[in-house]
Amino acid sequence: MRISILFSFLILVSGFSITAHAEESAWVDVSGEGVSRVNPEWMAVQFSVWEVQQDKALAKSKVDQRTQAALKVLQQNNVAKADIDAGDFRLAPEYSWDNNTQKLTGYRATRSVRAVVRDLKILNTITDGLLQAGVSEINQVEPGRESVEKAEQEALAKAYASAKSKANELAKASDRRLGAVLEISEQGISRPPMLERGMKMQAMAADEPAFDPGMLEVRAQVRIKFALK
Repeated sequence: MRISILFSFLILVSGFSITAHAEESAWVDVSGEGVSRVNPEWMAVQFSVWEVQQDKALAKSKVDQRTQAALKVLQQNNVAKADIDAGDFRLAPEYSWDNNTQKLTGYRATRSVRAVVRDLKILNTITDGLLQAGVSEINQVEPGRESVEKAEQEALAKAYASAKSKANELAKASDRRLGAVLEISEQGISRPPMLERGMKMQAMAADEPAFDPGMLEVRAQVRIKFALK
C-alpha cells in the first residue's frame, strides 16, 4: 500500500499567505496598494439661489435677477459659457405648522448652477464675487482632471511593488526565493473625492485666505500569486 505524506503550512499576515505541499510547488499570495497624487486641472463650483415669496412669479423673478448677477461674475472672470450649466430650476410650496395644522406660507424658487473654473488662482475671487452677487449657498467645490490615466498607471505600479516587497519578505522568512508570477489581478482603482464634504458658505469675509485646491488622489489595489523556489 502506497503511503503519501502531505506536509503543509499556512502563514496569514495582513492579507497574504504562503502555502507549500510536498508533492506540489509552493507559492505565496500577497496584496498591495499604491497611491498616486496629481494636481486638479479645474474645480467645479456648484451653487444655488433661492427665494421664498407669497407670489410664485415674484419668487422666480427675484431668483432670476440674482442668478443673472452671479452669471455676470462668472463671465467677468472668463468662465466659458460651455462650462456653465444653469438649467436646474425648482418651484415648490413652503408650509409651516400651527396647532397641528399645515399652513401654506409661500413658494420657494430655487436655481442651481454648476460652473467649471479652470483658472484655479482666481477660485477664491469667484466664490467671493458669487456671494456678493446674492448667491444663497455654495453647495460644493469639486476637483477634476480631463484624464487620470497616468496617475492610475503609477498607482498600479506602486501597488505591484508593494505586493512584491511583501512576497520577498515572506520568501526570506521561509528560507526560499521568489519565483515567477503565477497569477495577478487588479482589485480595484478608486478616485475618492478630494473634498469629503461640500464647501457650504452663506457668508465669507473678504480677507479670508485663498482656497487651496490640494491634490487629487488615485488608489489602486492588486493581488499577486508568486511561485517560491
